[in-house]
Amino acid sequence: MNEHADRLVRTVTAVTGDSEEAQDIVQETFIRAYRALGGFRGTCNPYTFLYAIAINLVRSKKRMHAKKPQTTTYEDTIASEYGNPEASAIDNEKSRLILEAIESLPEKLKIVTVLFYLSGLSVEDICQVLNVYSATVKTRLFRARERIRQYLAEEAGYGEN
Repeated sequence: MNEHADRLVRTVTAVTGDSEEAQDIVQETFIRAYRALGGFRGTCNPYTFLYAIAINLVRSKKRMHAKKPQTTTYEDTIASEYGNPEASAIDNEKSRLILEAIESLPEKLKIVTVLFYLSGLSVEDICQVLNVYSATVKTRLFRARERIRQYLAEEAGYGEN
């Protein structure tokens, strides 16, 4: 729990946009992981097991509830990890636009992007978390990068010519 809780909270916050909800989901993740420990076969890393539970809980909550207004931004999530936002690159215009672009992605693309870039999971680990094929993860990452590139070109003129 000590090893993975902070990382899980950051990841779930990035996906849900709500730090309080993320903390609740992570708490429920550890409860469910503890209950399922007897059935854990050890065929995957423990952290991918936890991420799979957390992402499934996020999906379940999204299906059950209408989307709440976002109270925490990606900037807040990353700033909490790296310190004072004024002193960090978060305030950089490019970083802000990239984070906005990630936020605008459809859920499936957003999840793989957050898991890969913000949480640092490998493609293989994401496959285990989401229970999809490697080609699916790679395709979603490619599409997410393309949409981010398009967003940056449209919103800020990056990538033109």
